[in-house]
Amino acid sequence: MLADLTNQKKTHQKEINEVLKYGNEGLLSQLLSFPDNYERALQVSQNESDPKIQKKIQDFLTGFQIILTEFRNVLQRRGVEEIKIALLKDTFDSKFHEALEVVENNDYPDGTILQVLQKGYKIHDRVLRPATVKISKIKQNNK
Repeated sequence: MLADLTNQKKTHQKEINEVLKYGNEGLLSQLLSFPDNYERALQVSQNESDPKIQKKIQDFLTGFQIILTEFRNVLQRRGVEEIKIALLKDTFDSKFHEALEVVENNDYPDGTILQVLQKGYKIHDRVLRPATVKISKIKQNNK
């Protein structure tokens, strides 16, 4: 009876630890649109050709960059990290990636990640959001 009680206590503690570790998963998943949008704003600013406007945009976006860095730090403290991808080297893995586009290409092996369309994230050891990617497919020769 004492062994059963000890096992039940261990199981209960394990469940509590899981809730503490992954309890914010839904909220954190919803918050991932913020860094996505900040990064888009930073990219758009680099397309401006007028130097005066470019300078004003850069000054404004310096604040954006600080906010983005702090937001990433908050995510990191909660166990959220970006799924790292080496373009043109890493291959598609359905556990971590979602292929939105497949491009015929003989320069790279099947499944090589050509472009990241949206970053993916993990929380501890679970995928919070898979990275959406464009991958290669060897062209078929029709004779």
